[in-house]
Amino acid sequence: GRRAWTALLACFALLASPLNAPAAPATDLASLEAIPDAAQIVVHLRGIKGVANRAMAFLEKALPEQAGLDKTFVDDFLEEGIGGRKLAGLNADGPVFILFPEVPKPDADKPKFLLLLSVSNFNAFRDGIFLAGEKKSIKSAGTASSIELETGEKLFFAEHKGFFAASQSDALLGKYLGAWDSIASKIGKGQGARLLGNDISFFVNLARLS
Repeated sequence: GRRAWTALLACFALLASPLNAPAAPATDLASLEAIPDAAQIVVHLRGIKGVANRAMAFLEKALPEQAGLDKTFVDDFLEEGIGGRKLAGLNADGPVFILFPEVPKPDADKPKFLLLLSVSNFNAFRDGIFLAGEKKSIKSAGTASSIELETGEKLFFAEHKGFFAASQSDALLGKYLGAWDSIASKIGKGQGARLLGNDISFFVNLARLS
């Protein structure tokens, strides 16, 4: 609901403040090719492992008495995962994108989204992130696959452009796996560098807002 979205946005804004990093090198801008021009909102995280490690480095300077305990938890999470789910096969500083095809309505509990995680090994990530019982339900769905999660929800996923792409909407993922124009050539190198250079950032595609 509205409160959940407000809390989520506030959390991202808070996290973005101490973790800003230098602008992304020009070579990193190639990852923008993975974002369709049709996406209305893009949330970017500069690598799950990379952000976690930089956050720990920040805490070691700001709160050294607390950092040791937190670092142990984070290290265990990055190496061993949580709840049986592991983060194997991820690029440490590879971008994570959450794409929204339309602006989420405040009263929408489950807005449609597309999750993109930069992976060095798709199979390793798939085998690590899903639980053993869940993996038994994996079925081929054309160029994608479907899986029934422990929660009873269905997720559709595929490998595309070096990313683990997933969505709760098979239609949305299907469009992503098809042909489309990217935002890479439309937002400019400066704006692209700002989007990818920060640990957490947002992009609102004003040209696509309805």
